[in-house]
Amino acid sequence: MVKMCAKKSTWLALHHVTEETRSVKTAEKDALQLKKDKDKASWTSLADLRAVALYRAP
Repeated sequence: MVKMCAKKSTWLALHHVTEETRSVKTAEKDALQLKKDKDKASWTSLADLRAVALYRAP
């Protein structure tokens, strides 16, 4: 019975660590995606501003 409990607690600890690692990796991926989206957004807005400036130019 004690052996079984030890195994289960070890498994739970390992499971918790893998879950935490997975969530950290997911968070990193999300942050990277957000950065990419932000970069893309800034480039597109720059292009839009340039287009508007050219369109308004006399």
